[in-house]
Amino acid sequence: MTRDRPDPNAPTEMSNGHDGNPTDPPLSEADTVFPDPPVDSQRNIATQYSDAPAAPETTTDQSPPLATDHLTGQRLLDRYVMGVKIGSGGFGAVYRATDDLKRSSGEDSDIAIKIMDAKKLGDRLDVLIQEVSRSHRVTHPNILRVYDIHVDQGFAFITMELLEGKVLADRLTEEPIDGQTNKTLLPIDEVDRITSQVCAALDHCHEHRLVHADIKPDNIFLCSDGKVKVLDLGIAQIVGVRGSIAGYTRLYASPQQMSGELADPKDDIFSVGCMLYLCLTGELAFAGKSSQEALDDDFTIDIAKLPRRYRRALSSALEYSRESRIESAGALWKRVNPAIRRRNAVVAGLAVMSIAGFIAANLIGQSVGLDAIAVSPADRAAADSLYQQGMNAKASDASTARAALVAAIKMNPYHDDAAEAFVKIAAAADYRDAVAFSQIWEDFAIAIEAAPTSESLLELARSETDRVLSRDPSGLPRSRVLSEFRAPLCVLPKAGYRGEELDTMRANLSIRC
Repeated sequence: MTRDRPDPNAPTEMSNGHDGNPTDPPLSEADTVFPDPPVDSQRNIATQYSDAPAAPETTTDQSPPLATDHLTGQRLLDRYVMGVKIGSGGFGAVYRATDDLKRSSGEDSDIAIKIMDAKKLGDRLDVLIQEVSRSHRVTHPNILRVYDIHVDQGFAFITMELLEGKVLADRLTEEPIDGQTNKTLLPIDEVDRITSQVCAALDHCHEHRLVHADIKPDNIFLCSDGKVKVLDLGIAQIVGVRGSIAGYTRLYASPQQMSGELADPKDDIFSVGCMLYLCLTGELAFAGKSSQEALDDDFTIDIAKLPRRYRRALSSALEYSRESRIESAGALWKRVNPAIRRRNAVVAGLAVMSIAGFIAANLIGQSVGLDAIAVSPADRAAADSLYQQGMNAKASDASTARAALVAAIKMNPYHDDAAEAFVKIAAAADYRDAVAFSQIWEDFAIAIEAAPTSESLLELARSETDRVLSRDPSGLPRSRVLSEFRAPLCVLPKAGYRGEELDTMRANLSIRC
């Protein structure tokens, strides 16, 4: 936070618990619209939730309110010394501050204070109270820590941890700019870092039955040390409960949020999908429309603009229907992030590669593009070498060829040639050989776990799933049922295609994996 900017914590549209549309249209995408405050709103918010903090601390100081833009050097509650202003917006301002009580006890005394002018309280005092309440409910390394709420000299303010860095919205206004489209695209490894930490924070919230309800670039903070923090739980909702404060930002809200349905964790997943689409393409997911408008217009998102390994995850995250959306934030990240690559004995043989051979392999085998950025040059070189070993062995020893190709996929999950070669060898195998049949499925399980977005592997999974489900095993000896159905029925559900039908068939055949 190094410069003044519009309030990053303000949702575009808010309500005070009533169904239907917000009371006023938004002035712009960055503006906040608040309805008339509810009657005795502070009492309502404090009594509705058992985790609400105590009533804000007050003083009897009758001095006139200070302007929120000119508080540097002032003391609040004879404890907090206001430093430089680090952000401002419609709600008031954010200051760097020193907590004298912590300093006197030898603790880290640097904090941030979000402060609001008394004239602008209304519903927003409830938002501050709820932000503290919800933040106390979920403590996590990737969620901004909020300490307490106070009132002094005509101001309401909350104390929170001090962060160094910038919000994602600011990062998206910087380079790098894509030369062909003239749009800001973040490097995929940076998006990976953001995705993993945001998903971890949301998984934690959802485990505690809390929906953030306003995930957007303004509410994601990129710390200078590489950590990512989720900000602003001011309008967070308890799952299945209609709170007295609700809201959304129209470009990131799910159709269910916009229609006033009860909060669900999958609303956050939809918002994450919108945000990541912007990070990776430089474009809004629905071309500037709200999700409800896009649904009404039967708008189809252009998934092909995304890096390959994000396509399947975001396609599922951005489903209009909650039921069709990916089940959790953790599952979204797992679908994006290939499994940790395990080096086996075949890979260990690369340790004897000469320096000259390594350099040559690196220069020849290095692939360029968004999908390859997150794979190190060393892993790309190792994968290319393993791929060549597999191709050399395929004519004489299919088992050795498959092992080398699977190892290549684990080293570089985006090695399309290795995946295609594995699929061809698997398709040509003699499925009457029970041992070979079982080994092929074991190899496939490892490959699809390492490269869950590989189109070649997914196509194999789809075709084999259709084949298995079309067969009638009735009348077959138990030994044949086990040898021909157990391996595919235990492995194919990992691909996410017709999974329920596969599980039903496995249960009907009394097969245990």
